Amino acid sequence: MAPYFDRLCVLKHYRGFEVPWNAEFRKWHLWRKKIMTHKAVVATSLKESEYIKTYEKYADGTIRNSIWRKYAEGTKPKWLL
Repeated sequence: MAPYFDRLCVLKHYRGFEVPWNAEFRKWHLWRKKIMTHKAVVATSLKESEYIKTYEKYADGTIRNSIWRKYAEGTKPKWLL
């Protein structure tokens, strides 16, 4: 889960999405904090700014690789069928 939790900063930065900070999600936030403070996760995670920069072209639609273009055109790559 850590790689996904790590990338939540990208959703917040580019789409304004955050998991709500309320009683309903209290356990989720505690679970996330426990995972994200584990020494192996801390040692291998990037800084938020690095994730944001990495996903910039995906977020603004300027990515130019063949897989992304297929999705933009509405077709799936053969290996996903």
